[in-house]
Amino acid sequence: MTLLKFLKMNGDEWLLPAIKKMYVGYVTNSKVTTPASWPTISFMASSLVEIMSIKPEITYQQAFVYIRQMAIHVRNATNQKNKETQTKVYNWPFMHCIYLWSKLLADVYPNQVLGALVHPLVQVVASAIKVNPVRKYYPLMFHCVRALNMISAKTDIFVPTIPLMLTALVSSDLNKKPKATSFKPFDFMCMLKFSESQLLESNYRTGVADQVHELLVEHIRTQCHHIGYPELVVMLAVQLRLFLKECKVAEIARKFKQLLGVIEQQATFVSQRRRAAQIKFTDTAAVSVWEKELQTAEDSPFLKFYVAWKKARVAAQESLVAALDGRVTGKEDAPEAHDEDDDEDDVEAGQDLDETDFWAEAEAAAPVDGGQKEHPLGGDAVDDDESEDVNDAGDQVEVMGNLSDDEDEDK
Repeated sequence: MTLLKFLKMNGDEWLLPAIKKMYVGYVTNSKVTTPASWPTISFMASSLVEIMSIKPEITYQQAFVYIRQMAIHVRNATNQKNKETQTKVYNWPFMHCIYLWSKLLADVYPNQVLGALVHPLVQVVASAIKVNPVRKYYPLMFHCVRALNMISAKTDIFVPTIPLMLTALVSSDLNKKPKATSFKPFDFMCMLKFSESQLLESNYRTGVADQVHELLVEHIRTQCHHIGYPELVVMLAVQLRLFLKECKVAEIARKFKQLLGVIEQQATFVSQRRRAAQIKFTDTAAVSVWEKELQTAEDSPFLKFYVAWKKARVAAQESLVAALDGRVTGKEDAPEAHDEDDDEDDVEAGQDLDETDFWAEAEAAAPVDGGQKEHPLGGDAVDDDESEDVNDAGDQVEVMGNLSDDEDEDK
């Protein structure tokens, strides 16, 4: 609070250095994510968002460069397809940076200055999912979709995440009989990938199905009041029906059958209200007023379902925490398999990462007037020659340059 008050009074002089230092600390402390460290990382993100919200014009200079640097890493990982470039994207610091910028742009919307970065950030997140879209990295995809849903919910901007979720649902081999049994559920909030042994466990198919179901519900919640909702869910309903015909797991089929029913009920509800209103789709002001009324309609089928689902979800999360803490009675956790080959390829902890990959001096590329001058993903913005300037982190390199080596020595 003291720092916040000071920066509000002296923002022009001290805000930019404060953002740089706090961002360095945030990236550094997010290298290893556990249930114990997650609250601390979330608090750091919330504090940094509050600081960056003081003067969006100054924040834009840094945000532009940092998001641009993330875009460079995603582009290199997509084009070069090797372990080194993929490691710079599939790690916890990169994932927490996605959460940070998503939270910032969602909280300050509709700020015109920072609002210009919503589209580039969405492109970066969606492209990160496609770097290596295999079953092993579904947990990372769930994190990315959760960040996209956050942006969509707060900004009222449509982000098409349904195809991503349906891909995970269809290609997860949910009908295959598991080769191993485990009573301990997965904590997806602290996972970026599955190990080879986890892909064979019984909790894999139920865990993936639960995550897809949760993210679909959250996405539809952001769209269920829109005037175009009935047309939006046509293909989703078709795909869910095809999935239910092939799904042989009763628990999973029952859950998605219920969701499909609510989706179709909401589509009928919106269509009826739309016909009764008799408004022109070209009248954007009238459409906006109509959608706001529908957003709080007590007779909305999906909103009723969402309230009940949310309560059940909170109870399930509490049970998950208890299970992970070993407080569930009557069951003993099966011994966890350990894959040596998988450990060698593990990028979750980011042990070999250089933190300077995630920040750079704003003077290297950021426009100084706070305007939208160039696209972080487009054209010359990510040329290899320019990327050398972006990687120059000045004094910050001296502070953090040897962090990875120090950690290796401690181990």
